[in-house]
Amino acid sequence: MEKEEQQLNWVEQGFAQFSQELNSKRPERLKELAVLALPEFLAKGFPTTAEEDWKFTNLKPYLRKPFIPAREVRDFAPKLLAGAPDFDGRRIVFVDGYAARDFAAFDSLKSGLHVFSLAGVLRGDCANKEVTRAVHQHFSRHASADNAPLINLNTAFLSDGAVVFVGRGCNAESPVHIVFAASEKTADRISFPRVLVVAEEGSQVTVVETYLGQHGTRYCTTAVTEIAAEPGAVVDHVRLVLEGAECLHLSALEAAAAENSVVSTQCFSLGGACVRNEAVVHLRGGGANALLAGLSLINKEQHVDNHTVIEHAVAHCASRELYKGIYAEQAQGVFDGTIVVRPQAQKTNAFQSSQSLLLSREACVNSKPQLKIWADDVKCTHGATAGQLDDDALFYLRSRGIEKNEARRILMQAFAGDVVKEVKNDAVRTMIEALVEKRLVELPVDFA
Repeated sequence: MEKEEQQLNWVEQGFAQFSQELNSKRPERLKELAVLALPEFLAKGFPTTAEEDWKFTNLKPYLRKPFIPAREVRDFAPKLLAGAPDFDGRRIVFVDGYAARDFAAFDSLKSGLHVFSLAGVLRGDCANKEVTRAVHQHFSRHASADNAPLINLNTAFLSDGAVVFVGRGCNAESPVHIVFAASEKTADRISFPRVLVVAEEGSQVTVVETYLGQHGTRYCTTAVTEIAAEPGAVVDHVRLVLEGAECLHLSALEAAAAENSVVSTQCFSLGGACVRNEAVVHLRGGGANALLAGLSLINKEQHVDNHTVIEHAVAHCASRELYKGIYAEQAQGVFDGTIVVRPQAQKTNAFQSSQSLLLSREACVNSKPQLKIWADDVKCTHGATAGQLDDDALFYLRSRGIEKNEARRILMQAFAGDVVKEVKNDAVRTMIEALVEKRLVELPVDFA
């Protein structure tokens, strides 16, 4: 109990200092939300393994030392972005949760794609009335703070973020790439990235979030993403977790899908010490579709927890989940996925799958697929598997003259490829394929 109180002490003290220094720069809306969010967080504290949703992920070892809320870094070394993947798209950079000094909002009137600073819009700096209206309508409406301590923590300390807005009927062909980098001064710091994506009726957009950090530096990232897909909109979202080896990465995504809209989110966890990815999608309009996918490639003592909820709130909606992991050495994986079908959600079609590949006797994975169904005319399936590389497939490749390590790499690449191919944008998919191929070479196979 004493240690838990100490964990909350640094949050409370950090907030007091943070508010004193930065409140004058924060828009009134952020101040109002912070006043509500902090007490909610302090009342519940950080999640523990006593809670069912956190049964397999213990944050205590990572919270023994306090974190300090990050301050704005005005000058940063270009090498910070050396590990950032590159592809043809619009790139915006945040350092320690703050917009970089060369941040430039852009308005593409031809495509209808608009990207702004969240704080700037809330301060009234944005001349685009449609964007301003959308932000006030959707910001902090979808990332529910009810029973969500990490969302409350992010909201309490939030100073800025990125707003991605796509106007009615517009196809934003060029992806938006938001890079959140941890600076060299980020030791023992905690940052609070925030993203709001609003896709109006009949629009299309691809948004990529990349999280980078320094190896050998202890820090924490607590990120929140909100997605609002209006009728007929298509939103493709990709998260790349390439954090430093001592990072505690906690992210929460919440999306609302209106009628005939499509929301897909894919999360690729390749870095970090302890990673928790939460994704919650509400299908609120008939004909809405959701795709949730994830790939974890980890080794040593890395830990990745993918926690998902898809709510079928109305009839005639479909969802699909595919999560895979390759775990080497003492790595640990978690998949906790829930499909909720409300009584009025007849004709629901939902599929959920979790598959894991263990490359050592010490690696492990805990999978908990769940169905909560209150309707009787539905098609819902789920399943989870875990195992080693297939001996027969390995023998087949070896018999064709392929060296053992190369044969193993081929099998692992095929296993991971099922998730990678779900990325729709060609440029983004090609970039991820290269990242995955490079990471697979680093994963040792301990079995004889």
